[in-house]
Amino acid sequence: MKQPGYDDNPPVDYEVRDPEGEGKRKITVTRRIDRLLYMLEHGRIAEHQFEAGRRLQADFERMTVGGYAVCIGVAGSPSPGSNLADAKCDAMDRYMAAITSAPPVTRHVIQSLICEDIDKSLDQYAIRAGSDRRQIMGLLIAGLDALAVHYGLATTGSQ
Repeated sequence: MKQPGYDDNPPVDYEVRDPEGEGKRKITVTRRIDRLLYMLEHGRIAEHQFEAGRRLQADFERMTVGGYAVCIGVAGSPSPGSNLADAKCDAMDRYMAAITSAPPVTRHVIQSLICEDIDKSLDQYAIRAGSDRRQIMGLLIAGLDALAVHYGLATTGSQ
């Protein structure tokens, strides 16, 4: 039986052109879209870096719920007692505090690879950034370390 990928979806069969010119053949692709879990399982990041990345992802997801945050008492606002807008605003504050705690050179890498472009590979990001994969991984690790310190999961210089 085929094993699911990290996104719990089954592997996908694709028809691709056979390089030897013998027509088409099928290949099976299992996407590992959970970059943080993949890096943790392969020893590229530590547990505190993983947890810091997860917290940032959670706040990013909460702050992107809906089109915009609204204030109670304004036309079109949620009904009294609804705390969606508060939760979203709190997530925005936590996200911005976390991102600004990271060194400026790491911020775009963290935002892109951990929150926004989770379907892009590290190599694709490096090419787009005009950089080396190892340099991008170093920036990502440094950023995750800074986030871990921000969240109280590690102290400065621990890894």
